[in-house]
Amino acid sequence: MPALLACALLMLFGQVPVLAGKKKTQPPLPERDRNTVLVRKPIIVDNAVFDMKGKTYSGRDRDSQREDGEPLFILKNNAILKNGRIIRSAEGVWFRGINSRVENVEFPNVYEDAVSTRSAKCRKAVGKKRNRIIRCTFSRFKDKAVQLNAGELEVRGCTFTNGVTSIRQNGRSSEPLVLHVYDCTFRNTHSMAKADGKNPRSRVYRAGNEGQNVNDPDWEISGKTKLIDRRKY
Repeated sequence: MPALLACALLMLFGQVPVLAGKKKTQPPLPERDRNTVLVRKPIIVDNAVFDMKGKTYSGRDRDSQREDGEPLFILKNNAILKNGRIIRSAEGVWFRGINSRVENVEFPNVYEDAVSTRSAKCRKAVGKKRNRIIRCTFSRFKDKAVQLNAGELEVRGCTFTNGVTSIRQNGRSSEPLVLHVYDCTFRNTHSMAKADGKNPRSRVYRAGNEGQNVNDPDWEISGKTKLIDRRKY
């Protein structure tokens, strides 16, 4: 019936009115131009460098909090993703291996997770093999921006703005989870990091971080996870 009414009004007045309750709150999907790449299935990077060259890579999600969504990028072993922007994806980047990194990438509107470790293979990411997130920016995250589910992850020189939990160490895991947070800036966030691991070998190492307008508690560390301050790292 609304469609028939709209057609009738179009014939009479030459335009269709905005019907109550039908106004779209989400902006349209990005135009396919030289600076925006629409990703239809995950891009897998393995033992290689993927330079986004300043372009925006977009999914098709509309402010989704789906836990079962697919990422735009999957980084396996010795992979580098750098120099770009990621939008409209419930899951932005997955680490599914070791010794990989995301560098100089902007996530202006985080949905579910911007970056997460999502594979048992990440358990081997210890010491020099740990995965890394370097000089990235994360904004407007309703839940969390970075999620550590397995292994060891270093977050260095990143900026987190206007969100809830900046970095989350999965408290449901019984495995040892090791998180490093160095030289990061937090602005208007509820917490810098939240960790409540069940394994006594779980750690959160921190140094050189700066908080601005961060609500208490800024570091939510509980369970068997130990918080360790470092002077050198």
